[in-house]
Order: sequence, then structure tokens, then C-alpha cells
Amino acid sequence: MKRFRSECAFSLVELLVACLLFMLLAVALLSAFTHIASSYQGTQARADTFREGRAALQLMERDLKTMVPHSSKPSSTNTMRTLQIESTPNPFVGFLARIPPNAQPAGSNPSDVCIVGYFLDSEVRDDREIPSLYRILIPSSETFTRLTSGSTNPLNSADRSASTPYTEPIATHVTSFEVKALDSTLMEIANPMVSTNIAYVEISFELIGSRVAQSYFQTGLAQEAKDRLLDKEARVFSLRYKIP
Repeated sequence: MKRFRSECAFSLVELLVACLLFMLLAVALLSAFTHIASSYQGTQARADTFREGRAALQLMERDLKTMVPHSSKPSSTNTMRTLQIESTPNPFVGFLARIPPNAQPAGSNPSDVCIVGYFLDSEVRDDREIPSLYRILIPSSETFTRLTSGSTNPLNSADRSASTPYTEPIATHVTSFEVKALDSTLMEIANPMVSTNIAYVEISFELIGSRVAQSYFQTGLAQEAKDRLLDKEARVFSLRYKIP
């Protein structure tokens, strides 16, 4: 008589349990992958934003190093201020600087003396106002026109706009921008527009990562939520420069 051996096989319950465990494992792996990808994207967005901030800071420092000293104005009869600072309500800094002609906007550039300025302005993107830090470089041809016109300030209010010619954004998603005039003891000068004791200029600005900028600049977002985003995602860049 032949004996038949029963073949081993999975029961339906065992298959269902195995499928359930596999689905749970797949969900866990997918969740971990999504979290890692989100963290990487956030880190990359912050790195790109902060790289932009460092580049903007280096550009400011380079321009300040070319500032025309008070004793080296283009004309001995000129009354234009070499340095112009406004701390409030719309902070900006403007000054005469020596920029090589090949680094100036195209046009008639008879000299290397230009007007350089930095200010904050906003542009609308997706129904949100996104503040950016702007640099304006007025070429020497127009600079000398202003010098000979008797103007006392390098920049006027009309120059401080994103739509002004010779203007370019150098940093986006800027949450704050401050310009301070300091005396020789590093004390802030309350009214730098009329002071003759400016020894240092201090510039600082804060950037927030581009990944969370849309949430931060969303209309109606509570201040508490904004503060949390700033604590986690923002970085401050600053420099202090001694006036020649």
C-alpha cells in the first residue's frame, strides 16, 4: 500500500497576515523616505538661500571698500554727501564709490565714480508680497550729472524702487533689513542724515529659507506662527564697516 505525504502550504490566514505585514512595512518605508526627502529639500532650500545671503554680504562689503573718501570728492565745490544713510522708516544706504567702467551698466562712462545704494522693496508673487534686497548702481555719466546739478544726496526716494533703472535684486525672502550709522564709540546716531560724526556703517538683513517663505509671507498668518518659522528657518547676515 502506498503512503501519501501531505504537501506543506500556506493557509489563507497566513497569506493575509503576510500581506498585512508587507503593507505595514511598505507604508513605514514610504513614510521614512518621504520624511528624509522633505528634510533634504528643506536643508537644500536653506543652503541656497543662505548662499545667496553670503554673496549679497560680500557684494556690500566690496562696494563699501570702494567708497569715495570725504577728501576725494570729484569736485571741490560739490556739496553732495559721500555717504547717505536712513535708518527709518525705510532703511537704505547710498554712497559714492569707485567702480571700474567695465563693471558699470552699458553707456557713456567717463569715470569710475558711481552712485551705489542698497534698499528693501517688495514684488508680488502668487498674490503674496515677497521682500527682496536690491542694489542700485548709477553709472558715472548720470552720477556726474547729479554732481553738477547741485544735489546734496547720492540717492533720492525715486531711486529706491525695484522698477528703477540700474536696479537688481541680490537677495530674496528678506524678513528684515537694517542700516545704522555709528560714531567712533560705536553708539548709534539717531539722525544720520544731518550728522557729521559718522565713523561706521552697520548693515544687517535676515533671510528665511525659500521652502517656507510662501507660508511665512502668506497674508493673514499669525505673528506667533511667523516667529516659529523665523526661529527655525531664518538667518541673520551683518557687517560693520569703518568709513574712510
